[in-house]
Amino acid sequence: MKKIKAYRYKDLGQSLFEVIVALALIGIVLTGIVALSVASIRNASFAKNNAQANRYAQEAIEWIRRQRDANWDQFLNNFAPLDNQTFNYCLSDFLEISLTTGNCTFISGTIFTRELRVQRSGSTVDLTVTVSWTDSQGRRQVVNQTRLTNWRR
Repeated sequence: MKKIKAYRYKDLGQSLFEVIVALALIGIVLTGIVALSVASIRNASFAKNNAQANRYAQEAIEWIRRQRDANWDQFLNNFAPLDNQTFNYCLSDFLEISLTTGNCTFISGTIFTRELRVQRSGSTVDLTVTVSWTDSQGRRQVVNQTRLTNWRR
């Protein structure tokens, strides 16, 4: 005759310790996945904003070059009237340009501000366009620089 082995209650299932260890491992894995996802989203958002800021800075440089190409003397009078002086302008849009002391308004419908720094030295004009924005990591900015001369002379 076969002997039937009797199971005791403690031999069935998992122990509490094994369940706690399994839950801890699952928690660690999920925490890592969430942290990786958050970092990935943050980096993608920064890359998008940085690319857009570069486009806004380049747009300002191209606009100011067109002003120079239209009429050099008028360009100097409008943007750099005095030699060896620095002027700062807000370029929230190209219809309303104003001298600034550092607090520019946002480009319409965006999180970006754009400032133009013009420094004249003789017949050379140095331009610095700074596009700034704030994200979850703090204040960010993109800076583009160029030098303009009266190339038609």
